[in-house]
Amino acid sequence: MSKLSRQLRSQGADLVGSEVRYRTWAPGKEKVDVVIFDAAGHLIRIVSLGEETGGYFTAIDPDGRAGDRYQYRFGGNTRPDPASRFNPAGVHGTAQVIDPNDFEWRDAEWSTPPVSGWTIYELHIGTFTPEGTFRAAIGKLDAAHQHGLAVILDVVYNHLGPDGNYLGAYSRDYFNPEHKTPWGDRLNFELKRVRDFFAENTSYWRREFHIDGFRLDATHAIVDTSDKHVLAEIAELVHSLGGIVTAEDERNDVHLLLDQKDEGIGLDAIWADDFHHVVRVMLTGMREGYYCAYEGTVAELAATLEHGWLFEGSARVRQHHGQAAKAGELPRASFIFCITNR
Repeated sequence: MSKLSRQLRSQGADLVGSEVRYRTWAPGKEKVDVVIFDAAGHLIRIVSLGEETGGYFTAIDPDGRAGDRYQYRFGGNTRPDPASRFNPAGVHGTAQVIDPNDFEWRDAEWSTPPVSGWTIYELHIGTFTPEGTFRAAIGKLDAAHQHGLAVILDVVYNHLGPDGNYLGAYSRDYFNPEHKTPWGDRLNFELKRVRDFFAENTSYWRREFHIDGFRLDATHAIVDTSDKHVLAEIAELVHSLGGIVTAEDERNDVHLLLDQKDEGIGLDAIWADDFHHVVRVMLTGMREGYYCAYEGTVAELAATLEHGWLFEGSARVRQHHGQAAKAGELPRASFIFCITNR
């Protein structure tokens, strides 16, 4: 794999030569400091951040080094950095400055294979081994690229979890209260600062961890009325870095897979759940919830295999799905079928 150059991020703690640059987005805050600790939790120093246009605060710590622990302070409270690389004490604790170059990669000859040849094994690092760590997983994979295995990372850009979510403390503008999800307010992707924060996350994983591609979680829950959808921006960025982008999306929407020159989003593939649902009903006979729309017949299975999706331009449990006679025009590699997933 050719070495991907490092870039300064719009937010976070980045090493710049022998110093550390801190930058965070906290529009409307009167004063923002970075409070720096040693590994034992003792206060070392406090550095005041200067305000930039657009709501960013930044500072260079000339005494900074990899290993420093830190939090931002504003409004009388310290908060974890939402763009941290590592939180050794958990999501509520201090972040740690990391040198991303402090690792010797051994995949110089590796290149991401085309998605058409992929067979995907989905695992949860927390349950894959008794230890539940990436390091322990090496014992079973013995480092993926060295054994011809590409790596897809499952990322969630449609909502935040219930614990450790501090974005709202930095700015409520991260969210658009006019749009709701089952998990709370939707993220405000119409705002460039928010788009940058999430789009750069894919670049971070690609550049610093050599991730080959991404599975975007529940993209049907991402609303963006911008001229260029944030998913198209993410796809374009990842493709420019030689990676691939897949998505979970329940809409059976051909637009997600069309090339951007054809006014599409430009994703490489979609997890096509109609196949899973038909097979599940066929094998178990259970038709609870949205499974009631499926008969589980051989004819349904054949139609799904032929077109990629079963429902194209038809109603399925009070929702409209897909565009009629369009999915069949797409390459078969655009559809990811599974019998089970996590």
